[in-house]
Amino acid sequence: GRPARRFSFNPDQILLAALFLKAVDGKEALEYFITNTNGKIIDSGAEEKKQISMSDIEDLLTRLSNRHLKLRSVAVSVPGVVKDGTVDFCDIPAMVGVRLEERIGTAFGMAVVADNDINFAAAGYFKTTENKNVASLAYMYFPDHVYMGAGIIVNGALIQGRTCFSGELSFIPFDGAQQDGCPVST
Repeated sequence: GRPARRFSFNPDQILLAALFLKAVDGKEALEYFITNTNGKIIDSGAEEKKQISMSDIEDLLTRLSNRHLKLRSVAVSVPGVVKDGTVDFCDIPAMVGVRLEERIGTAFGMAVVADNDINFAAAGYFKTTENKNVASLAYMYFPDHVYMGAGIIVNGALIQGRTCFSGELSFIPFDGAQQDGCPVST
């Protein structure tokens, strides 16, 4: 028969973007990473803004798409609650009510996923944990002067709850909970 031919996967055929919306100490920022499908970082950067708007996200994605023609997918990490691709609650007020997945998907023709920042962190930690026997975990985050939260993985699946509000610890009344971004004691 014919001699065997060897094929290899081209990890640079499709590029992925990760956008991180951040609000820390009254400052807002957009961070980004562009990776190939093997996870190798191709490009990264950050832009501080007075107030992040949807047009800032669209401008950044336009520049990244022009610079990286093989960009096909984007994940948007939001410091708040995202339900069905729409921001329901957020540390960045201008993002509340924005239908992130729909707007980015329509404008750029890309696959889009938007979710809570700690959910992404929990899923990433779970995938890279050294103990492969771990099926469940709670990834807890206790920052200063912003809402604390958790990403919850049970039997390998991210738990978000009916309203995508699971893990929002600041809304549970207990000693050390936060209200309006500040720690309180009961």
